[in-house]
Amino acid sequence: MDLAPEAAAKTLIYASLLLAIGANVARWLLAPRLNSQSGDVAAEFDHRLVRLCTAAASVLLVAQLVRALAHTASAFGWSDAFSWSQFSVIALESRWGEGWRVQVAASAVLVVATFFIRVNRLAGWTLTSAAVIACAVSMPRLGHAATNNYGVLLHSAHLLGAGVWLGTLACILLVRQRAATDLLRHFAPFALIGAGIVVVAGAIAAVEYVGWFSNLWATPYGRTLLLKLTFFAGVVACGFRNWRRWSVVPSDAVTNRRLEIAESVLAFAIVVVTSVLT
Repeated sequence: MDLAPEAAAKTLIYASLLLAIGANVARWLLAPRLNSQSGDVAAEFDHRLVRLCTAAASVLLVAQLVRALAHTASAFGWSDAFSWSQFSVIALESRWGEGWRVQVAASAVLVVATFFIRVNRLAGWTLTSAAVIACAVSMPRLGHAATNNYGVLLHSAHLLGAGVWLGTLACILLVRQRAATDLLRHFAPFALIGAGIVVVAGAIAAVEYVGWFSNLWATPYGRTLLLKLTFFAGVVACGFRNWRRWSVVPSDAVTNRRLEIAESVLAFAIVVVTSVLT
């Protein structure tokens, strides 16, 4: 079976969901910090967050559909992947399809919620945040964590923590906000909280799934996890340096974004590896 297309779809799913989580964190925790800025700055930030969250939600929904096609192809071949009779077996009749339909429903609600923001800002963002949490909780239903509620809770916390930390950082960089320096400085404590959740949940999951320490290099899963941990160490190093830099707000903070970009690139590498692990 060729699992590469499905892994690619999962990469898009994880990346877009992290961005959606980050956009919501930025809206509730960082946007209020711009109230001391001019009204144009705050309005511009909110507008760009809406567009970014809408795009992330749309990619998430499309990637879910692509994943189902790829999963069908892995079972029946690409020649039958677009056949409704074969697709329905996977998407509607299998146990895999049960979890997938929950994810698609949560993703569809998220897309609708992001468009509702334009009708009512407060209610729209509230609904969007609830939908983002639902998406995060539904994600482990198609992985090795789906066998028990404990695993679902653990992986959901791991994903939400990554969204708070890395998703929010990516959002700040992507929206190209004029007040980005202040946002990064205010973001630092929330980044530490998100990173802490990622470390704790990830460590518990590693012990749960790897078992003996020697399995880290003796099994394919362990070696893939080691690769993820290597990228994670790089992210932590960049994050720590950024935190030190944001804390003192140096004069070159606006133009020197190499560390933030490096942190984001390493984070994307983690997303790719995670798609293989799950």
